[in-house]
Amino acid sequence: MSRFIRRSAAALPALIVAIGTSAAVALPAQAASTWSAPITLPAGVGSAAFAENASGAQIAVTGTGPQVSSSANGKTWSAPVTVATGGTDAAIALSANGRAVVVWHGGTATAPVLQASTEAAPGGAWSAPVTISTLNVAAQAPLVSIDGSGNAIVAWSGATATNVLGAINTASLPAGGAWTAVKTLDATGSSTIRLVANATGSAIITWSDEDNIWADSGTILGGFTAPVDIGQALGYEHRPRISFMALNNAGQAVVAYTPQSTIGMAAIRSASGTWGATMALPCSGAGNPAIDGAGDVVVLCGESTSTSTYTTRLPAGSSTWSTPALLTSNTIAGTTVAADSAGTFVIAWVALTTVNNTGVETVTVVTSPPGGAFGTATTFPVTLFDNIDLNIATGSATLVWNTSSGAFESTGPVS
Repeated sequence: MSRFIRRSAAALPALIVAIGTSAAVALPAQAASTWSAPITLPAGVGSAAFAENASGAQIAVTGTGPQVSSSANGKTWSAPVTVATGGTDAAIALSANGRAVVVWHGGTATAPVLQASTEAAPGGAWSAPVTISTLNVAAQAPLVSIDGSGNAIVAWSGATATNVLGAINTASLPAGGAWTAVKTLDATGSSTIRLVANATGSAIITWSDEDNIWADSGTILGGFTAPVDIGQALGYEHRPRISFMALNNAGQAVVAYTPQSTIGMAAIRSASGTWGATMALPCSGAGNPAIDGAGDVVVLCGESTSTSTYTTRLPAGSSTWSTPALLTSNTIAGTTVAADSAGTFVIAWVALTTVNNTGVETVTVVTSPPGGAFGTATTFPVTLFDNIDLNIATGSATLVWNTSSGAFESTGPVS
């Protein structure tokens, strides 16, 4: 899963809709027919966090508290269940066996804490909230991942702003067990972290200090090794650079980032856990990457330095990136990319354009089948876009987005 979020300055109005009702959203003439017409989801589904497992089951945080909704197929959703009250910054993860974990900021404004709750199986009862750790006031939102057996890990930074470094912390939850004590990976740390884990329990956390990108590899339950210096990033005015990361079930991974030079950079990790030398991308402004089951990599670039967004590929075992292929020349509000084990890549982006002197937003998605190129794009109109989420399950990719007029979902076939 790869997620992009854009928050507006004011809360967006909620639209009350019937669960499972089809949305009357007209697709433009240039849209491809492989993606389904959007269906309307219950109000707010995915507005805070969204997750999907390989079987296509879905779960989403629909509001503060948090409140959680779930679906077996993305079409019929449960009414929101209130897990707690007063919580914010929720993140959620869903295992292949149906076990779900949600984490959030609880407590009070002056004494915040990191809390969590679990659901053993879809439709089951959520456990009473458990406090994992105290937090700094204005701490960054937590991240959570889960493996195929239901073991979970949460990671967070003690930073309180983009130019303030904070300790990198983790805690783990064995399936059926209790949360472990907090472990600190780096006492000085970063303001922005990334966390990925795979179905077998491998986990990687990346962050940046003022000068370098760091990666720490380990397992959800077994701890982490010493951090590895991926490469020099040279943050601007003491603002650490942001890294992007992806991990497959074989243990191969990719980290992409943009140093001060603006030339995109990437590093590849082998299945044995060894990071290769950092490589320059053939384009500027590294964005979200994805990696398939064989270790083939796709990285997006161009977002941070121009209005055009490109994609470049690196076959497994190669050191030569493909010539960048243009995705769009429109101004981009954000992108997300996903890959499956068979070699399918899916990219979605939100474009900002002007039509008749009026600003127009669209969500566009495009698919590359195993061994093939990206095909015809499908475009959906949106109004006051809020966030987007993209996932691939067995045989199907799912695109979910929230707008001022409600939440929507479309699915497309994958090989």
